[in-house]
Amino acid sequence: RARPSPILLQDSFYPRKGAASDIQKVQVTAQYLSPSLTLSAFQISMWSVTQGIISLGLQSLSLSNKACTDSLCAIHMLTFQVPANPDGVDLSGDVGLNVSVSGKLLGTLTYSYVSASTPTLISVSPSQMTTSSTGVDKVTVFAQNFPSGGCSPVSCKGDIGGLTVLFGSSSLLWSAADTGKLLAVTFTPAQTSAAGTVAVSLSAASISLGQNASLAFGFLVTTPPAVASPLDGSTVGGSLITITALGWGDVGARVVSASDVFINVSSLRAEVVSVNSSGSGGAVVVVARTPVGAGLAGGVQGSLWPSQALDPTGSLVSSFSWTYYDPPSVVSISPASATVGGFTGSSDGNSIVLSVSNMPSLGSLNQLEVSFRVNGSSSSLKAAVVSFRSSLDATYITVSVPAIGGLANRSAVIDVKVSIAGYETRVATGGPLLFYVPTAVVQSMRYCSSCYPGQRCVVNGQCLGTEVPLVSRVPLNKPGVLVLSVQNAYNLTLGEAGSKVGMPRLQLADNSLVDLWRVSSLANSYGSFSTATLEFTVNVSSATQCSSVVLLNSQQASVFISGLTCTVSTLSVECRSVSTGNVSACAGPAVAQDAQGFFFIARVVGPFVLGAGEVPVVAFGSKQSPLVSVVASGTNYFDLKVRTPSNLGQSASSADVAMVVSSADGSSSVTRTWTFWKAPSIVSAVFDTYGTRVVVTFDQATNQGGSVGLADTGLISVSSL
Repeated sequence: RARPSPILLQDSFYPRKGAASDIQKVQVTAQYLSPSLTLSAFQISMWSVTQGIISLGLQSLSLSNKACTDSLCAIHMLTFQVPANPDGVDLSGDVGLNVSVSGKLLGTLTYSYVSASTPTLISVSPSQMTTSSTGVDKVTVFAQNFPSGGCSPVSCKGDIGGLTVLFGSSSLLWSAADTGKLLAVTFTPAQTSAAGTVAVSLSAASISLGQNASLAFGFLVTTPPAVASPLDGSTVGGSLITITALGWGDVGARVVSASDVFINVSSLRAEVVSVNSSGSGGAVVVVARTPVGAGLAGGVQGSLWPSQALDPTGSLVSSFSWTYYDPPSVVSISPASATVGGFTGSSDGNSIVLSVSNMPSLGSLNQLEVSFRVNGSSSSLKAAVVSFRSSLDATYITVSVPAIGGLANRSAVIDVKVSIAGYETRVATGGPLLFYVPTAVVQSMRYCSSCYPGQRCVVNGQCLGTEVPLVSRVPLNKPGVLVLSVQNAYNLTLGEAGSKVGMPRLQLADNSLVDLWRVSSLANSYGSFSTATLEFTVNVSSATQCSSVVLLNSQQASVFISGLTCTVSTLSVECRSVSTGNVSACAGPAVAQDAQGFFFIARVVGPFVLGAGEVPVVAFGSKQSPLVSVVASGTNYFDLKVRTPSNLGQSASSADVAMVVSSADGSSSVTRTWTFWKAPSIVSAVFDTYGTRVVVTFDQATNQGGSVGLADTGLISVSSL
């Protein structure tokens, strides 16, 4: 296979022209020469009318790839000087530069001399501009051998006279300044609405020489980038976008129908819906429907151009930038259910977290709108957006669930709308979120023979005076107040009395009804549901009446109350301290601190039938006390020293059990609630989403530090105590 012949790369020759009065350094690239060549192997010459052949010396020779050892990879850079025009600095013309290697012609280069007296355009800055910049931005022309704006050859006065600058047919104002060998002429192009090449000319007279000089060149005016609104749309397609293009001149004025223009988004053809031409300024406004952009999520380029009938040359094109996005979606809802009142069980009671994919970058909560479309409802419910957090895979949005009301289980679809100025509104949909009707639950039952005056019967865990409420017990034939704490009570108002139609009532086993005295407190309200304290005035005459107690509510399902007993009022048991003998709470540790165990004194008061030498049985729920002894007795009482059972398995939280003191034959018994307590532990302590409160979560309910009516301090969330 023949090796290629060495060549000069003509396109690499630079510069190709220079002033006739100047010595000019030039360079050119040669290919396929031997890598071992030296400067002496090269001969460069030019021909002069007055001096004949002139030899030029090669100044430098460099091999681009130093590791090359074969002509096939050899690329040489040749540098040499072209002298001033030997035939005269006032002469312009082309000369041939012959480059030979070892006497063999390698190639001829053409160099142009520019007369020192011929006006020459050196550069234009900027070299082009958009139609929207014309009439606003300035252009500077740098000319050589043009009449001077400074000193003339014979005086230090301006030599330029009658300078005229024409932009097309418009004569422009100008300013001129010398920069040494060049004259800089600055002007503002006339405003134009049509893209294309505009003829520009500069003409002036040299005052000192009495000669005219002129320059002419073409200046390119382009269309500015078109603007798309909105800036993005779904890959599903069908987004309506408005494209505004400028610089169409008279072509724009002739755009009258959808068939006059075409639009591509990426390489996909969009449907032109409507067009509007302003008739002036070359502005064209086009509304288009975007094509499906499957797999094109991200930035794309679009183009708008007129039909061939309007632009036969096909040179008029307006480009615009646009972005495809994959539609967002609600991936998960946590938790996925809530009561019809909006309770979700979250730390703040009624919030859920939405995990949404393909979300744009968010700047504020105001850009988000969340609504619930509940089945069977013709309108949507707005939800308050609490916070958002973005990660690589999703955006997590915390919202408060609105109450939907009613007493029927329903479901809702959740819409998340994202509105960012300049961009298409995105909507993510997910669900369903299940709404259910919560069941009322009786949390506690307490009895007081006398109540504190005011709104609530029980204050700080006590009835009026020093009376301790009876837990889950009502004495026979003793009027008093039964206080129920009911979770998920429906449609109650603080202070309501039982005379109101539809208020809760108690139905005893004999079907007798007890009206509600009042609603003394409402807490943790969600929608129409809340934890209510209900107070009933009772006077039970028979123990059998308590064998079956039902909380009736015409607006809500009835609740069977278990564990309420009616006892003889004269028989009771109280707890006392072993060390002091003073009355104490009926409570002790779930797990003893040492091997001796936990002891207390149980004083039984009343007509308890006890045989000679008999020791009663004391049971705590299903476990019996391992050690009971009679330590004192009186005319109407006796004291028992009792050791509580150990290893009750109460590891999660404190628990209430029934403490029953009974005779061996079961003829006498008395019951009191005993609390096996476990010290509360903090499960978590975190700032809320605003960072302004600490939300403390315990492993069990507490007494809120013994406080009554504790309000949020702004630092600690009381609802978590």
